[in-house]
Amino acid sequence: AWGEQRLGAAMQGANDDGAERGGARPLVLVAEDDEVNQRVCVEILKRLGYDTLVVGNGLQALAAFEPGRFVAVLMDCMMPELDGYTATGELRRRYPEHRVPIIAVTANSMVGDRDRCLEAGMDGYVAKPIRLEDLAAAMACWVSAPAAAPTGRVGGAVDGVLDIELLRELGLLDPAEGEQPLAEVFATMTAAKLAELRAAIAACSTERQRAAAHALKGAAANLGARMLSSIAAGLEQQARAGDLASAEAVDACAVECARVVDALHSLSAA
Repeated sequence: AWGEQRLGAAMQGANDDGAERGGARPLVLVAEDDEVNQRVCVEILKRLGYDTLVVGNGLQALAAFEPGRFVAVLMDCMMPELDGYTATGELRRRYPEHRVPIIAVTANSMVGDRDRCLEAGMDGYVAKPIRLEDLAAAMACWVSAPAAAPTGRVGGAVDGVLDIELLRELGLLDPAEGEQPLAEVFATMTAAKLAELRAAIAACSTERQRAAAHALKGAAANLGARMLSSIAAGLEQQARAGDLASAEAVDACAVECARVVDALHSLSAA
């Protein structure tokens, strides 16, 4: 066990990005010793709709953690003072009834490293360099979507949601006479896949989850809907690992589906 005095001292230098401001955005604890990686994680999570509390090692993570305060922990595996594996194990030991999602962040991406993360008590896995799509997919798998879901839009309903140039190149923005608008086709397809994902959870079928997520991933990729494709890929990978998605993860996927449908409607009305 780690003494309280040592934990208190460890908290010096922790960086609170909104934790004490009383904001309504959900809070993520980020344990990462590299300042550049800290900045990357904070900016990506901010875009995804989360506030962050940043600490620089595992000791600080243990000192900062309070049950019910954080919706997730982003845990670097290799840190000074106390590494992420040990810190995760200690969190699980201390709070067996409060299993907050802990997502590993590591420079390694081999199967053995993933297994070590899971054995330590971590839930998800993101490899460096950290990409928005990868972290969004991991968060969608394990954390409920923020109440004020991020738009990811820069200048309109389409920016950051779809690849407009790809859609133009494929001729998908100008349907032939009598063809159903792409927005309607995609809305119907995603509604069916989301229903199948929910049915898979109810039936405890990872195979059905994998198939539905795989189909949704491919359809989204074909439209250049990278965020949605990545979220669906995360659900697929989770199923391949034998884990069922949570209802909240499917809800987060549904939020992104709705954004894509809105963007398609916006393009057809332009």
